[in-house]
Amino acid sequence: MKLLDAVRTRMRTRHMSAATETAYLGWIRRFIVFSGTRHPRELGEREVGAYLSTLAVQLRVASSTQNQALAALQFLYGKCSGCRLRLVMMSCGPSDRTVCPWC
Repeated sequence: MKLLDAVRTRMRTRHMSAATETAYLGWIRRFIVFSGTRHPRELGEREVGAYLSTLAVQLRVASSTQNQALAALQFLYGKCSGCRLRLVMMSCGPSDRTVCPWC
């Protein structure tokens, strides 16, 4: 079974909405493409952090959009692959009171 099919199956068994399924699969697909089509099990927190930073800095997405991408990747790693991401920072900027681990 392919990765995205496995994620879709896991979402449906958890009775997640169709809109959430579509959004999460889109973010997961874009993350895989961003990382050079490597399988997510080969990637870790550093690559996720780089992806989220790219969303914020280069693509200038809103923080809520970045949070949705993070939630999708946390679902992928937490619910589908069984490992947890230790990312808690959702944005990078001068107003942040904590230091961003990937900047």
